[in-house]
Amino acid sequence: MISLIQTGELILRKIPFELPELIGLFVSIGLIGLAKISHPKTLETAFGTLFSLKSEISFNDTVKMHPFGSFVLIINFLVSVSLLLFLSTQSFIKNGTEHYLFSLGISALLLFIYLTGIYIVGFISGEMNRIITNQIFTLNFIHISGIAGCLLAIPWLINPHLNFLFTVTTGIILVGLYLLRLFKILSVALREHIPLYYLFLYLCTLEILPAFVSVSVFWKNVVI
Repeated sequence: MISLIQTGELILRKIPFELPELIGLFVSIGLIGLAKISHPKTLETAFGTLFSLKSEISFNDTVKMHPFGSFVLIINFLVSVSLLLFLSTQSFIKNGTEHYLFSLGISALLLFIYLTGIYIVGFISGEMNRIITNQIFTLNFIHISGIAGCLLAIPWLINPHLNFLFTVTTGIILVGLYLLRLFKILSVALREHIPLYYLFLYLCTLEILPAFVSVSVFWKNVVI
């Protein structure tokens, strides 16, 4: 402090994050705020259906998820999950442009599979009316995962030296939400007496395929 006063020099501190990551975080926060503005109970609906096995709750007038709010939270999933992927793989991928494209590409691919896969299975199986109710749980998973991603990114960016700890924590939370979603979907499918071969088709399309694609791309581009 004394030397600083005597010399009058300013010392530039190294910030723990880069500008693109900070922009991504601000965009995510802004999207969540916009979803909240679209309807006062948008976030309440998202978390209110977290442990519920009743898909119709999302259409209840008292806690209805506004379509615009749902859309904004879907975009937030793309932003926040891309940010988490970027942070968790920054030790492996050194090229900045490739790193951003990799993180965004994986998030976009997973989002595409989750949003379209259920319709493909419903069309092939002819059980569209019964299977489509499970899309509510998928949307709920997307909404909550995006919000959780934003909340995790805030302390992560401030404490980059705890990268491994946050990577493990993020993995545990997202896997936990995924398993909860899977349990809810299977429970409804069994309750609706959906044939097992249709259920197997669904699992291969929406569960095994995304996991296989994620692991394959990660192994090819990060580990090798």
